[in-house]
Amino acid sequence: MPLAVVWQPLVFHAGFAGAAAGTLAFAAQMKGITLGHLEPYVNEEAMISAVKAALGGSGKSIKALVIGALGRCGRGAVDLFRKIGLNEYVLTNIT
Repeated sequence: MPLAVVWQPLVFHAGFAGAAAGTLAFAAQMKGITLGHLEPYVNEEAMISAVKAALGGSGKSIKALVIGALGRCGRGAVDLFRKIGLNEYVLTNIT
């Protein structure tokens, strides 16, 4: 199996997890605290629930910019934002 095929799912999930960590950091900053150490989540649903809870139940109150949204990592970030309920995000991609 070519190496590129093996890495594709990992890169998608790096974008997904990175967007979650960034959103958690944003939520902490809005509360005037530091995010601190992150622990692994049991599964995707647990991570999504934690991010939504940190935002007060939904991501509808924030906006996001995803640079490289059509790439593998960017697609992971967009997927996370959709699952937490963001209504407003800007997708950019250089072709």
